[in-house]
Amino acid sequence: LWGGAAAVAAWWIARVRGRRRRIRGATTSTSMDAPGIPLRQLRRCEAVIRRRLKDVVVVLERSSATRDYEAVCRTCECLGVQNVWILDHPPPEEMERCETNDGLASLERNFALPNPGKGICKVMKYLTWRRFRSVGAFHEECKQQSLELWSVQCLPREDYAFDFAKRYGCEEIVWGRGASSSSGSRVTKVQDLRCGDLLPLRRKIALVICVDRNGFERSVLQACSRHLAYGTAAPDVSLSPSIAAALVINRVAHLRRQCHRDRPSFLDRIRGARGDGQGGTFTYTHSREDASALFQGNLDKETAMKLRKKWIGHLARNNPTKQELYGKYVARPVQPFGDLRPPEAFRKPRIPPNFSKKISKTTEDEGS
Repeated sequence: LWGGAAAVAAWWIARVRGRRRRIRGATTSTSMDAPGIPLRQLRRCEAVIRRRLKDVVVVLERSSATRDYEAVCRTCECLGVQNVWILDHPPPEEMERCETNDGLASLERNFALPNPGKGICKVMKYLTWRRFRSVGAFHEECKQQSLELWSVQCLPREDYAFDFAKRYGCEEIVWGRGASSSSGSRVTKVQDLRCGDLLPLRRKIALVICVDRNGFERSVLQACSRHLAYGTAAPDVSLSPSIAAALVINRVAHLRRQCHRDRPSFLDRIRGARGDGQGGTFTYTHSREDASALFQGNLDKETAMKLRKKWIGHLARNNPTKQELYGKYVARPVQPFGDLRPPEAFRKPRIPPNFSKKISKTTEDEGS
């Protein structure tokens, strides 16, 4: 009996050590970006593609002309969230005044915002994005893709122009029993999320983010199973909508990657339940090895192929030589960089040319 137990323990230790070696081998400093490396641009692009995440969808409710949603799209590009949906609908307060379905459909059909999509096309060039003019079409797509909807509160209750929670009769769920946003809230602080909250979910998570003061639409809010917000230390201090949304997206995407990387063991789950261990606690600092492992994505082959073609077409442009060379690596991608950060030897501050000329001129004048 003891011999069998020792054999199982030895096998398990060898397995864990082998996995760590594979992670270290994929993220060594030799695979870092540096000048003079062949196919450097392609390797950088491939590293970005390998870090893209498909299991988190960001849905932006947009019913006003605010430009905060563009900042959220840039955040998704930076954090590797590939799927972004924009829900263009009339202000919820106007939708609540419609007494018939025909009137609501007419309001949605005739509603138009200034600059509905032209200014954001460049921002979302390398994202998979969709635009919905109808709330019903959005719900149908959510059912088809089996999305788990979570709402994200980016503003305190007092800053909303329309008290949507009171109108919808869900104050207890969203804010607490008629309480202000500073006390009694049932909104989950994103800092309190743990990896265990995402492990049971087999579906994609859709973060429904409202970036303006008009509030959430009734059916969209009712379809959300969880309500998130970034909690600040001072109750009276609130962040801008784009910054609050960025912090929530960063946390959820990180935890989703952590769930994909490795599921917690039985002992880790016990420690998390007892509170005598980290239990999936989120931290903002990681070693280089852990950070590289946590930044791995899970795009499907079709989406990765489309994204790779876009990047290669942009890099090659009108150069026939590059088009022929880079075209070979669409189906057979190059080996990506394990770390997009340059080595310490190449980390030098970049001075814009106009500033460099001014500094040189000032130095010459002082010398003369």
